[in-house]
Amino acid sequence: REATKPTCPPSATPRVAPKHVLTATIEHTIPERGVKVSAGGLGKVLDQMLREHPEGILSLVHPMFGDVDYGEKELYKDFEIVVDGKVQVVKVYKIESELKGLRRVWYLLGHEMFEDRSRRQPYPAPLTKLRVLRYFSLWNQAVAVLLEDLQPDVYHCMDYHAALAPLYVSQNAQVPTILVLHNADYMGVLETDFINDRFWKTVPALRRLSLVFNLKRSTIRQYASFEGRFNMLRAGVEYIKEMQGGHGVCAVSENYGVELKRERTMFSGLPGILALDNATDPADDAGRMGIDTLKKRRFEAKAGLQAHCGLDRDPDAKILIFIGRWVKQKGVDHIAMLAPVLLQSHPEVQIVLAGPPDDACGLYAAELLAPIQPKFEGRLFVCTEFFALPEDLRRGAHLCFAPSIGEPFGYVDVEFGLLGVPCVGCAVGGLGKMPGVYFRQQNADSSQMLLEAFLCSVDYALNMPDADYWEMAQAATRAEFPFDTWRENLLEAYSQAIGHFKPAREGREHTLNDLWMQNQGVDIIRSELAQRKQSAFRPMSDAALVAQQMQVLDIDDDMEFLSQAVSEERVHDIMKETMAQHAKQKGGGKMVKDAETLQRNICLAEQRLSERSHITQWLMKPLFRTKYLRIHAVIALCYIFAPAGESLLQSLEANPAADGLPDSLRHLIFYCGSAFGAVVWLSLSRGLPPNLLMASSQLANVLFSVLVPSLPRGLFVNEFMVSAFLVVNGILSSSRLLFIIWNFNEDFHGGFQVACKRIGVLESLRSMAVMLAVILSHYGLEYLYQQGVLLVSLTTLVLLFKAPHCYCSYSLPPTGIFEGIFVRKSFILLLVSEMLNNLTGYSSLTYPDWWVLNGWSTSDIITFSWATLILSAVLVPLIFGLLVKMSVWGPWAMRDFTCMLPPGSLLRALALWDIGYLHHRSKLFAAAVIFSYVIDTLRSASVFASMMSILGNKWYALKGCYMVIFLTALCSCISPYLGNWIALAMCNASVFERVTLHTSMASHKGSLGEAIFWAVVPLSALAYLFQLLTLRFFNSDILTFKGNGSLLPDGSRMLHTSTRRVPISELKRIRKSGGSLRLRQSDSGEPCEQDQLDDDGCSRASGPPNRQSTLHTVVEVVGPQGDDARSQKSHHGHPPRRQSSQSGVSSHRGFSRTGSMPCSENVSEIEQTILFNLADRAGSKAGSVQAPSRASSVVSRMANVVALGEDLEMRRSASDDSREHHLIFENHPPALLREASIESASSRDSASSVDSPTVVQVSPGAEDIGRFGDICSI
Repeated sequence: REATKPTCPPSATPRVAPKHVLTATIEHTIPERGVKVSAGGLGKVLDQMLREHPEGILSLVHPMFGDVDYGEKELYKDFEIVVDGKVQVVKVYKIESELKGLRRVWYLLGHEMFEDRSRRQPYPAPLTKLRVLRYFSLWNQAVAVLLEDLQPDVYHCMDYHAALAPLYVSQNAQVPTILVLHNADYMGVLETDFINDRFWKTVPALRRLSLVFNLKRSTIRQYASFEGRFNMLRAGVEYIKEMQGGHGVCAVSENYGVELKRERTMFSGLPGILALDNATDPADDAGRMGIDTLKKRRFEAKAGLQAHCGLDRDPDAKILIFIGRWVKQKGVDHIAMLAPVLLQSHPEVQIVLAGPPDDACGLYAAELLAPIQPKFEGRLFVCTEFFALPEDLRRGAHLCFAPSIGEPFGYVDVEFGLLGVPCVGCAVGGLGKMPGVYFRQQNADSSQMLLEAFLCSVDYALNMPDADYWEMAQAATRAEFPFDTWRENLLEAYSQAIGHFKPAREGREHTLNDLWMQNQGVDIIRSELAQRKQSAFRPMSDAALVAQQMQVLDIDDDMEFLSQAVSEERVHDIMKETMAQHAKQKGGGKMVKDAETLQRNICLAEQRLSERSHITQWLMKPLFRTKYLRIHAVIALCYIFAPAGESLLQSLEANPAADGLPDSLRHLIFYCGSAFGAVVWLSLSRGLPPNLLMASSQLANVLFSVLVPSLPRGLFVNEFMVSAFLVVNGILSSSRLLFIIWNFNEDFHGGFQVACKRIGVLESLRSMAVMLAVILSHYGLEYLYQQGVLLVSLTTLVLLFKAPHCYCSYSLPPTGIFEGIFVRKSFILLLVSEMLNNLTGYSSLTYPDWWVLNGWSTSDIITFSWATLILSAVLVPLIFGLLVKMSVWGPWAMRDFTCMLPPGSLLRALALWDIGYLHHRSKLFAAAVIFSYVIDTLRSASVFASMMSILGNKWYALKGCYMVIFLTALCSCISPYLGNWIALAMCNASVFERVTLHTSMASHKGSLGEAIFWAVVPLSALAYLFQLLTLRFFNSDILTFKGNGSLLPDGSRMLHTSTRRVPISELKRIRKSGGSLRLRQSDSGEPCEQDQLDDDGCSRASGPPNRQSTLHTVVEVVGPQGDDARSQKSHHGHPPRRQSSQSGVSSHRGFSRTGSMPCSENVSEIEQTILFNLADRAGSKAGSVQAPSRASSVVSRMANVVALGEDLEMRRSASDDSREHHLIFENHPPALLREASIESASSRDSASSVDSPTVVQVSPGAEDIGRFGDICSI
């Protein structure tokens, strides 16, 4: 394994090696005293630093634990710190030792807050508790005192625990800092409360946090607040950005650093995240152990492991093992859900699961496993406590589970791999560095995708040929993570931090220490907690003064001031009872909902119980027993019916007598108001909570869309009044985004899965409402629509004032105007496409006049409006429902639909230009216009859903989509005049002169169709071009997409990997029947059922085959597995095709007719592939597919087929640059058809597969470009 190079370029200045480094951690080790306080990987890193850190002075600051004996220690000093308005005295003890030129100095902090902790639970939790906040305040301030006192060359900060410390250091004593991210999922965030200003005033929670942490409120806003919540890790990142230009942030693996830079907005502004890969000791024999020796040691260790865990003594058993913390990040709930399936489908499997449950997912896993232990006694061992397993016994495992949903580095796969135990799990973060079988998260928000892919990975790993498995196990023992590489990267990080460090100029201090020296403590506390100060102009009442005094007393009484989340103990009890009730109702033994869903239900139930209003509790209940709440329906009604700006505009266009303004000027005025409204609503979102914003919109809608139009018509004869009325309605129209964003308040994390379906339904209903308003205006029944809007608006107005707490306590956090917005290329391209499309808005939306000129009467136009309404109501929800279903396996369906659906304006303009003038009352022309309107509805909904998914956060979605509304509204403003100018320049015809569809021969002017063509088609075609360009970047900008097989999210390819593909239909059959992964195919290449086999070895279905069951089975091996292997490709860089024996065209449905290029992206991106059809009549299990891993095995099995007398044709072709052999077998026996694609290198020595993991990929199938989510690839 080659050394991991730093991801940032080396410093321009010569490297500076620090002589003194200070680090501060809660976990710690003192080898001389036998002290070990560790909770995970961070403790291992500390052990590594104590042995392998570069020479010099290494100062280590740790809190003392009450149940740890530190022996004799020297009192270094004591100092006073102010925490929550009270002075705390901290004693510092000192211990020294030296090792290989490294002087190690421990500074141990003694205080009752620290000594109350136990070594079994070193980290205080939860963060919402006052005692925990005080702990971290005391800890960070104590570290800062030692930073000032010792003045090290570099401060080595690990994770968030001591990231606030640099803020307490005085301006003239700042030191360079590196921040090493061992697990950025833990940021020290207060999840329960927002601390950003509300009503443009400081919230009480921020005032109290200022006291607890002894920091000014402005400091917390600037450094320790992210996306509206208190965030301790943000302080370290912002400090490095300010002092060092962003240089000095490191991650414990290169892939993890890339993921953080891509997925976390907090790190997006950094020049780079340095790779500081953890190092480990190599295997005892340095990987020189032969396979026979590995087998022998496995046999001996397996017996010991079975005896140690109480498993049945079975020398042929395959033991699957997981040892670690039971938390959501480790994916332990997925192991628990699949354990019974694996045990039933593989009789040879035994499972060992051990570790302490540390969150709700861990508790859920324990509850799932408890009832199945008796059923699989002797095959399943479960221990929910700390479990120490000797290294010699670990060798007895067959595979190590690692289905983590996020992993910074991952020590477990390395520890087991060095013992000859490959890993099976998810290639995310630091995982995938050891030989094993992995899958990728193509949709990280889909539990179904994660479960199915994990099951496919395990099943494939269990069915691997012995030769391949032991080659992989041997390669794992040769893996190296050298300390020399770690030291070099660490010194580079130190050098960059020192080289880019620029001390701040003299300025204001961040702490409140100057106030404590000037005034008495109680006065400062009262002043900091006061929402305002008493003055002659604003006197305070006696009750207000008493309230301030009560707040001071609350501090003395240690009263909690933050909202408290449901405790883990209560979650455990509720989850246990819920699962017990579910088992009773369902008959027991059936799979219950996943842990995340159960936890969400518990939180919603807790929130509902905390609400006092009966109306609020009613709004928190499910809507018609669905997953949506009634508050969602209320907000949806607001979006559908109001504001009715577009309805008003189209109604006026349908009734030109409504005012004297020309329609082009009405269009301009309305969209100017819409652009201004985008700025207004976005600005108000910075201070007003969502329920008041939405209620304000509804109130204004009642006034200006219902009551004002009901006034006498004489008031609107003035053009100024009409213009003002249109501007106000334009402003109201832009508030529609509020109702979209806040409809996802509880579940926006679902990404495009959630946004796609709901936005599609809402957009279809909204377009129906607009079309209904147009229809009623034709009938002269506008008052009916107004009365409906009045009823909906008043009802929702009242209910919004009673919205749940989460709708009343949030406001848009203060962030940079462009932060998190224009870093996504696909968002920019879609924005440009929308702007260009809106430049054609006026010209393409005058189609009612086209119908009239084509000879259609008003009643006909009303019929067309009804047809449009019905088609929108049926097609839009149906299509978006299918998109949601297909998006389970990745963003391809949403990407292709969004980027390939052309603008409806393009179709309308072409229809008018081509056929609109040919026939009087042309039905084809009318149908084309109706269909184009439905396309516009589909496109608008898909583009907005995609933009929201790309931005990935409701705050950035709110900000970014309002920018989209602002810019597109400006484009709509100028669209009448730009389109008219283009039309006049190109054909001497005006889009304003809608008198006839025919060309005037006398005036030499073009027709209306030509004018519309030139005003619309060029801009729409250009908009469509930008949509197509978005295809390239769409997947990489979807944060829930983390790769596809051996491809990373950015499109780059992992080296030394191979890929296998298996149909999703087979996985579903496995889950349903509990069977193993057995793939069979009939004569036509269709997979057949596992029962009722006929003489040909394949079952015959009695009915028509299922769509999913007719998929071809494809097993692909991609890429040579060797360190010295070169990039290999077939001729022209494309996979060679397999020709049909009759027609000569490709018989694989995933390929084009010529066979030169795959049709789907997933296949086209997989190079160096050769296809073959292999028949094996005897000696193999029915329906099993085992992909040969060597070219020699392919030749051997081909010889067996030839021996059966089959007429096979073998073609070999060798690539000149890579010596790759391409084997294609044709004229296969139809009853034994199996398809696979294999690529192998001609030479593979034993040292070539150290970095050769097999990547499991769940992706859209290569079989059919129109069918997504049908192929699971390993």
